[in-house]
Amino acid sequence: MKPALDGQVRVGVIDIGTNSTRLLVADVAPTGRLAVVKTALVTTRLGEEITAGILTEAAMQRTARVVAGFRAEAEALGACRVVVAGTSAVRDAANRAVFLRLARESCGLEVRVLSGEEEAILSRQGALAGLPVDPERALVIDIGGGSTEFCWQEGGGLLSASLPVGAVRLTLSGRDDAALSAALAPVVTSLRGRSW
Repeated sequence: MKPALDGQVRVGVIDIGTNSTRLLVADVAPTGRLAVVKTALVTTRLGEEITAGILTEAAMQRTARVVAGFRAEAEALGACRVVVAGTSAVRDAANRAVFLRLARESCGLEVRVLSGEEEAILSRQGALAGLPVDPERALVIDIGGGSTEFCWQEGGGLLSASLPVGAVRLTLSGRDDAALSAALAPVVTSLRGRSW
């Protein structure tokens, strides 16, 4: 394991998305600043049946294998902690408990299923980390495979929205501009008139 320098801690984060599973291994300073050690992405297609509201056995097995491999890779690089987060496909699946059990048995880690609000806030934090951007003037939009998250600051607090409008979900369900416009309307209305 790599010795900690100046209070840094090496961690691994595995992000299970609707279309892909990602790994980030980074050294985290006490200030929260990241020094990226490794990133990786595998297209696992966990949400290949997202419009049916279920995770297929094949997709769950593929994804669990990748998560187990990513854990091993992070630990080989000296990560003292590895966390796993699941987003839209896991969050929305009727059979998510089956996948969570499989992932736990395959890699020995609990998958934390993020709410849409948590996903939006974490996306914002990640996007703004290290960027010379005024956080009060920043709107972060995270377009994923199963959902799209919006997060912005207003009146000293954070506001967010998570909509079941993602690239994979839209592709599989067929494009319907009217339905998409209706889904986005409340967010667009709340953002209108802001002086970004």
